[in-house]
Amino acid sequence: VPQQDLGGGGGAEEENYTYEEDSTRAQWKTRWHFVVGAIGSAVGLGNLWRFPFLVYRYGGGPFLIPYFLALVFVGIPLLILEFALGQSCGGGNVVCWGALHKRLRGLGLAAVYAGFVVVTYYNIIIALSIFYGIFSFSKHLPWVASNPPADPSERAAANVAASDAFFSEKALHLAADPDLPGMIAAGNLIAAVLFTWILVGLIINNGVKSVTNVVFWTVGLPCVTLIVLIISGAALPGSLDGVRGYLGTWDMSKLADASAWSSATSQIFFSIGICFGIMTAYASYNGKRMSAVKDAIIVSSFNSFYSVMAGFAVYAVLGNLALTEGSSVESVMVAGPSLAFKTFPIALAQLPMGAKQFFCILFFGTLFFLGIDSSFSLCEAAATALHDSCALRHLDQRMIATIVSVFGFMCSLLYTADIGYYLLDVVDHYTNNLLVVAIGFLYCISATWLYRLDEVEEKIGPTGKHALGIHNAAWLCAIIVGNVVGFAVDPKFFYVGPILAVVIVLVGTLSAIVVAVKKKPSGSKDEERGAARPANPSSATTKERVVLVLLGPAEMLRNDLNRCILALYDANIHPWTIHIAWSIVVKYITPTVLSIVFSSTINDLAREGGYGGYSIGYQLFGAGVVFVGLLLVVIGVAVPDALDVWVDDVRESLFIITRRRTPGR
Repeated sequence: VPQQDLGGGGGAEEENYTYEEDSTRAQWKTRWHFVVGAIGSAVGLGNLWRFPFLVYRYGGGPFLIPYFLALVFVGIPLLILEFALGQSCGGGNVVCWGALHKRLRGLGLAAVYAGFVVVTYYNIIIALSIFYGIFSFSKHLPWVASNPPADPSERAAANVAASDAFFSEKALHLAADPDLPGMIAAGNLIAAVLFTWILVGLIINNGVKSVTNVVFWTVGLPCVTLIVLIISGAALPGSLDGVRGYLGTWDMSKLADASAWSSATSQIFFSIGICFGIMTAYASYNGKRMSAVKDAIIVSSFNSFYSVMAGFAVYAVLGNLALTEGSSVESVMVAGPSLAFKTFPIALAQLPMGAKQFFCILFFGTLFFLGIDSSFSLCEAAATALHDSCALRHLDQRMIATIVSVFGFMCSLLYTADIGYYLLDVVDHYTNNLLVVAIGFLYCISATWLYRLDEVEEKIGPTGKHALGIHNAAWLCAIIVGNVVGFAVDPKFFYVGPILAVVIVLVGTLSAIVVAVKKKPSGSKDEERGAARPANPSSATTKERVVLVLLGPAEMLRNDLNRCILALYDANIHPWTIHIAWSIVVKYITPTVLSIVFSSTINDLAREGGYGGYSIGYQLFGAGVVFVGLLLVVIGVAVPDALDVWVDDVRESLFIITRRRTPGR
């Protein structure tokens, strides 16, 4: 597909792009197997227990405004990037980012590392759903009082006490004091964790070929059970009050709280599953004719739709619980594992005999299938990275699946100790709110600020290096100054930070444009020092130079990704391509938003002296997890040859050759 390269004016040489399918790499059976698999990875436990709580906390319906804005400006653009990279490069996350630049291999590896950290504790939650599911067959559900008082308030207190005791003592063997561990492991939990890892290992034992066989089941069943929960919950007394508390209230004043916007962005960012290496790995097994844009919109939209519908199921049941206890919906609303394993089981236990057991099994089965999909996708990202590496490419996929599963189980044992749940809480917060957000920010900077930077400089002309340096430095300085000042001053004057950032951006961008369009005059200092004049001075027009300064690297990447996909289509077929709006969003809006989320987390940690009131040892453990991930990025940049063991030269060069091939070359 011949296309004019960005810049270069009228006589620029056209490039002819060809692409050949990789017949040696396994592929999804159909496009819909890929789409459903990606949906299964995206839709997870957070859709059921975190999203409904955030909606209630931030004013009900108005929370959907920042939520869907975050979907458009953060979720979909980054998902398009991961789908397009994986599909074009035909390799896992390390290969994809190494194809953009060898110094970005560490960034790709850091994302896979973050995903593996998450799955080591994520499987603990899945194991808990198995544990609770088994006890759901009991005639008397053990998480409610056996002889509850007649008074509603006393009965509610007795049930809460029984639920807390079952969760802390029976399921987790949780230490009463996080700082006084006995290092006693919960035997029942270890067995459930072992079962979970064995199941995950079996699912990924033959790579995407075996995953293909289960994705429709692991995605379809939670959808069916959610529908049953919604219909059944709607029939319960008090369900309407619960739903009214969910989306029926519209407190627009909550949108003035900056944390509402930060939480909405975080929810989109985490629930879709971007920046874990999952989507690049899945897309690498995709056919090259698939539309990354269309698939990204389908996957992210379904993820949000499931979240909204899950809220109806949750609040209908909680409304009934509030009515039964004579309290308000607000008093029974919690988030996270406490909702899934404390409050919701109490609510289901209020149903008649027989029905309560059935719906408990249904609910914990839903948790299991939501979790197992995300779990094996995280493991598949790690397995793909290992299989693509030079060191382990000779190993059978079953052996790699075994290595991932055994090592993952050994890491998960840490969370089965009596302080394991506290560690899980800390690691989850630091990993998701700091490490993954930082990786997302670096994704944007690397892809749209640095990609083929030397070529963009050359197209601008002799002043290209200085112009792009000024522009990029101004934006980076604006992000840092805006966040530091915005969070440091009194909340009443938070606007000072954004104003300073805008001023820096305007001055820097205008200066960069002036430098870019200015041609070095004859007899400049460079010539006086004997410097040679450029062999190929830029023939770009003033307009093209301005575009190159503002969007050069981003447009280079967008065009290259589109060419890799278009090269397999007939001339009269027009698939969905990546639009220029994507370049603008990923270069300017997405990294700015993620920097605010990152700074907000740092500000909260500094103000509260750490996360959750945990001691310094827990804080250091969580910070250490983040440090290792960022260290991988630094190693990749500073010593790229140290990561040669992860490089598959054939796949890494495939993308480069495809985008640069010219007639006769």
